[in-house]
Amino acid sequence: MERTASKPTRRKRSAEEASDDVEEHPDESSGDESESEEEEIGMIADEGDEEIDADVGFFDPGEEDEEFVEKLIALSGTGSYGGIDTSQLTKEICKQTRVGTVVRIGDEVEDIAFVSALSSNTHTTLFKPLRKLLVRSAVNEEAQKLKAIFPKEGESSKMGLLVTERVVNFPPQLVPKLHEAIFDEITWAQEDEPTEELKDSFKFDSYLYLTSGMTNSTGLSSKLKARKKSKKKRRKKKGQNSEGEAPAKLEFFRYEDDIIYNNSSLVLSFSLPGQAPVKGGLVLRRFALFFPASAVTKIREEITKGIGNSS
Repeated sequence: MERTASKPTRRKRSAEEASDDVEEHPDESSGDESESEEEEIGMIADEGDEEIDADVGFFDPGEEDEEFVEKLIALSGTGSYGGIDTSQLTKEICKQTRVGTVVRIGDEVEDIAFVSALSSNTHTTLFKPLRKLLVRSAVNEEAQKLKAIFPKEGESSKMGLLVTERVVNFPPQLVPKLHEAIFDEITWAQEDEPTEELKDSFKFDSYLYLTSGMTNSTGLSSKLKARKKSKKKRRKKKGQNSEGEAPAKLEFFRYEDDIIYNNSSLVLSFSLPGQAPVKGGLVLRRFALFFPASAVTKIREEITKGIGNSS
């Protein structure tokens, strides 16, 4: 299956750009200018520990990606999108070509990652089951925040649902590029979409990002948010909080999730069916991280810095 990048240069990254190092070149006089501009990305094959080299390309999503996008969504587990029809979600992602990217490696047809951002204003029916679930998860002040960020169907909203999934061995140096791609395209859509209505639909005030993590908490964000402040508060007894309970633990699988979590204004979570606690009392839960659009620049910078520090 042959696919080409159909977006203008401003809107679409080439394979060479996608596989560049995360760090910019601070000294243009350094390095060997005779080296090829195209860089190959190393991935670990599923069989054994042999490292393979391959070229990575960022492409527009399209109908031909539906099978692969739905497979990637399925990797997050049953119920991971809070009752959203994942088949319809897949179609909306692949239909929205100007804001969204799929990643392919080498000559393979199958996608290894995708990212998209869907407007809650234009997809209210699709998002309805998720909002209903989150309303049940929110209590007290959380419920009021949720209603302001994620209005019910028929009310105006400027929230974007950030959807991204990828294979386990996705090249970590491409993670910043994946986030750069979607936030750049959102900015361009605000200027380039053919109608004012479409331009306005991407002028988000806030974002909702769904991800998975392991926790010993029941999922109330008030307890999980205490994770940030735990170092500032003296415990009455080592290993317990002021109520005599074990402090909330939270471990994400993706390194950028901690960054998004720490920049979130509201955190909610919900259980996934059939999940039993593992050693240490941790259980897999799905997290809804709401963060303001004003935090995007900081999040992007920290994601880039994080991958640089880990290299």
